[in-house]
Amino acid sequence: MKKIILTLTALLISLSFFANEKAAGFLNQDQDNDADYFLYQPKKIRYGFYLAPSIDWMKSKESSQAGTDFKTTSLGSQIGLKLGITVDYGVKNGFGVSSGIHYNNTQGHLLTHRVGGNNLQPSTVDRADIAYKVGFFEVPLNIRYTSPDLVEHFRFFGSAGVGISFTIHKQAAMTLNYVNSSSVQDAYQQDYEPLKGWLSIAPISMLWNAGLGAEYDIDYKRTIYLGVFYQNNFLPDMTNHKRFGFPVGDLTFHDGNVRWNHIALRLGVVF
Repeated sequence: MKKIILTLTALLISLSFFANEKAAGFLNQDQDNDADYFLYQPKKIRYGFYLAPSIDWMKSKESSQAGTDFKTTSLGSQIGLKLGITVDYGVKNGFGVSSGIHYNNTQGHLLTHRVGGNNLQPSTVDRADIAYKVGFFEVPLNIRYTSPDLVEHFRFFGSAGVGISFTIHKQAAMTLNYVNSSSVQDAYQQDYEPLKGWLSIAPISMLWNAGLGAEYDIDYKRTIYLGVFYQNNFLPDMTNHKRFGFPVGDLTFHDGNVRWNHIALRLGVVF
């Protein structure tokens, strides 16, 4: 994960230097042609990057699964971090499309426990407390609207869209209370360890997101912005315990079509 963050940081710094040189070139041009360089022209591409601390949580779509004895609850929100490179393309009258490559370092915590009584069969989970740390590469595709200037060089924006996420690393810490193969109550505990199994966390998932914010032009080329963005990862179920490969045996259970949620405060710049 450290190598990934360092690589992305180097890319962001390189992009910043490139953008500064381009911005200097615009500033040195004839000021009579300012309108030619006004932000968000139709068919104009703009690049940028952002950092965004986030509040993340996992949630079971069905907290109590029909036909099973399990109930799943979220054990609160966690702190995450997002960063990325963005690409915006203006279309017409303030509308455009936005995409890019984002890295999402996220966490979640779920408790799944049986509610169907104490008569447990061998190799059956009674209680599973699992905390996750997962990293995604994300490619969103959003529709974006930018308002006219409210005051000079200051405006609001909104965006919404869908995207695709690729799981690049995954860890879990867990405490399992279960009945072992000898029908004896047992427990297993581990600190954060890499999750084995290609499908233990969905390798590819869909997402939808929406955001609102404000932006300000600091010169002819550069704009800074601050916004609040919500994101929900879904389709398929994010977790699959049949693929976990528990070291204590085949303890399979269902936690109810888990989704991953994020609220991020994004600070960024575009060129």
